[in-house]
Amino acid sequence: MDADGDQEWEEVMGLLSETDGIDMTFNDDASVTLRWEPLADEDRVVEVENAFAEEEPAPF
Repeated sequence: MDADGDQEWEEVMGLLSETDGIDMTFNDDASVTLRWEPLADEDRVVEVENAFAEEEPAPF
């Protein structure tokens, strides 16, 4: 975002550069182009949170 400082920008760029499968291109206009290959369905990881596990019983 425009309001973010250089430190925040560097932190985001550092995290993205460490991420496997992301190709970063630094453009002349100071923008960054990210490219990646979509995962095949069998390679996707889905995390499901059990919303009912920590729910308290109804008070009535």
